[in-house]
Amino acid sequence: MELAPGSRMITGGGWKGERPMAQATLHALVHRALRLRRESVMDAYSATELNCVLSTCPEGHYHVPPLIQPFLLDDALEWIDEGEGTGMLGFFDPFAGSYPGFLATGDQGHLTSEPCGCGRTGWTIRGRITRAPGHEPRGCAGTLMAELP
Repeated sequence: MELAPGSRMITGGGWKGERPMAQATLHALVHRALRLRRESVMDAYSATELNCVLSTCPEGHYHVPPLIQPFLLDDALEWIDEGEGTGMLGFFDPFAGSYPGFLATGDQGHLTSEPCGCGRTGWTIRGRITRAPGHEPRGCAGTLMAELP
């Protein structure tokens, strides 16, 4: 099948499982099946408790929407003052209405405010997002792992 010019595909949920697929492998499969180029395939990161989605750009970085404030926690759940680096991802979410908008995800990533090659500014998560050490799989990735033989 060949999709119309300008079509895009977005993936999400499940990348933290025991059988992760390399992005290059996914892009090859998508290109073969749908004739979409790599820059037309994006990934989304979110959580049920987070009222937004972080989407990748053509550089492969997850961009944090401007009204969400990301932060990092260390293994002891202490705030990482520098604000940039690798640690457990957390977010202050101003859109939470029925609960405090403070979310520690249990996921680990590299957070930076360095300018992105795609031209966007603001906070980005670069590289893979993985489950933080000592945290059980949950959500989409946990569901997929539970179904593995």
